[in-house]
Amino acid sequence: MALPNATQILRVPGRLCINPTDLSAAFPHSGTAIGIASQIRIITGIEEARVTAEEFGGQAVEAILGKRDYFLGCLLRQWDNDAIGMLFGDDSSAGASGDRIISWPGTDRAGYQLSGRSVKLCFTADRQTEHPSVLVYKAIPLYAEAEALRLTVLAELAMPVVFLGIRDGSSRVAAMGLLSDLSL
Repeated sequence: MALPNATQILRVPGRLCINPTDLSAAFPHSGTAIGIASQIRIITGIEEARVTAEEFGGQAVEAILGKRDYFLGCLLRQWDNDAIGMLFGDDSSAGASGDRIISWPGTDRAGYQLSGRSVKLCFTADRQTEHPSVLVYKAIPLYAEAEALRLTVLAELAMPVVFLGIRDGSSRVAAMGLLSDLSL
């Protein structure tokens, strides 16, 4: 076991881009930048079923791995047209000013398959040679309904978003590590 080392405590700021094609190129890696992200959270959604034994009073004696969903959640700190288009899809359109307009309830109806909006997502750490970056091979952008768009002087207007990682054609979902170690 390594000795405790305060230099190994990391704060990992970074930026998000979609559909990168060359991770060795400068950000946005020949993709589309969608902004500065804060409060990045990776949730692996691992569920297990416990096997209990009556002879031990119902105590757990084994665990069986169940589903393993992958989510990347964050706050997009910029009001970015590309991010709005990616997140809201057909529920957004270009306004006369060129900025995107979000319409509720929009044109998408119940039953619409959101995988049609999937993107390749890359979180690029600002210090790429020291901090981990994240690549989600096929990410479905979902608006985080539990959050709110806050229009106030007291806080930034940030767009809460959750990306659900699903398997791509090679059965990959996500990878995390130094950017130079990740591959498309």
